[in-house]
Amino acid sequence: MGFFHFDGYHMEDEQGNRSGYGYEYLQHMLLYADWKYEYVGYDKSWSEMLGMLERGEIDILTSAQKTKDREKRFGFSKNSIGKSKTIVTVKSGNTRYMSGDWRKWSGIRVGMLKNNSRNESFAAFAREKDFLYVPVYFNDMQKMLRELQEGGSIDAVVTSNLRATSSEWVVAEFSPSPFYIITRKEDFALLHEIDDVLSKLQADDVTLEESLMDKFYTPKNGSELPFTVEERKYIENARRSGRRFKAMLNPEWEPFSYRDEQGRPAGAFVEIGKLIAARSGLEFEFITTANREEHLKKKESREADIILDLRCDYNMAEKRGYRLTNPYIHLNVTKLSLKNNHGDMKTVAALRFSNITEQFIKTYFHEKDIVFYDTQQECVDAVLAGRQDCLFLYAGGAQLVMNRDITNSLVANVIYG
Repeated sequence: MGFFHFDGYHMEDEQGNRSGYGYEYLQHMLLYADWKYEYVGYDKSWSEMLGMLERGEIDILTSAQKTKDREKRFGFSKNSIGKSKTIVTVKSGNTRYMSGDWRKWSGIRVGMLKNNSRNESFAAFAREKDFLYVPVYFNDMQKMLRELQEGGSIDAVVTSNLRATSSEWVVAEFSPSPFYIITRKEDFALLHEIDDVLSKLQADDVTLEESLMDKFYTPKNGSELPFTVEERKYIENARRSGRRFKAMLNPEWEPFSYRDEQGRPAGAFVEIGKLIAARSGLEFEFITTANREEHLKKKESREADIILDLRCDYNMAEKRGYRLTNPYIHLNVTKLSLKNNHGDMKTVAALRFSNITEQFIKTYFHEKDIVFYDTQQECVDAVLAGRQDCLFLYAGGAQLVMNRDITNSLVANVIYG
């Protein structure tokens, strides 16, 4: 197995512990194949790895993009194992070369790895944006990155976003493309086995690639986020003016958002909001409301700049005058009922002003079979007392209820994701 050093993709610490996107993908493949890996070439470059594969010194190499030359020389898996982009990074704090201000890029000295396909995509990018650059070639990634931080002979580096960045700003991302597993051209049996494994793995775990990208490539701090020139100006102006962005939360959605014993906003969504504020450089003011009903009314009034718990519904967001980010949490719906209730769930304890009530319960239960309550605890008490057969909560909230049920009378079943 070709295991070249590439921060974020292939890593090995001083104790020999391996990690990274590519490494973990290989481990997931072992669930479907009776293989044992031998890892070779941690001190080798990518171009050296290609030569080793061609000479038969390794059998498998991952993260290969398709080029005409490579397709002539190697066998490619039918399915890709992810998508990557070309990125351009500068040393953190270098504001001369910012995204969108391409005129200032003319004459930029760009560090590049020899024989890297990303060099071609950068050349096309430079032609598109109409600026000239000076290429400076390196054989070694680490040497190139040290030169960016300490040497001064280059202003930027061109690499793949499969590299975890450190003390750098990503000032451009482009040319997204899939990457594959490759073998020697004549290794038909091995390539067929790889294709079979990938088909099974990807059918069973459709979120694997996304979760690995989140795990190994999420920026650790705000200095690594790829803000554009306009975005950085916006952030700086907001900080200078002392603007505080109002962020609203549901006060009755424990453990995600609630008020602690001192009445302060608390919960997972609050912590996420604090991280967003810290890493962006913006300042948030968390707004709490007395109850769910007031929370819903304030959503409608557009009083807040940011709503941290809006369900991913473009129609709802548009009607309320908000734009949606990408989803940042996925919550299953869970049914809670008494363990000794083995019959049909005929009546349901429903929480007023809840997404689940509006989007799930009213779809599957007749109005006459729904009994509304103001708080989550009232719904739980109704089921424990046998007044209704069940209630529905999001995972997390349901787990909290189960943990607090000292009678051990409830059973939880995930309904859908």
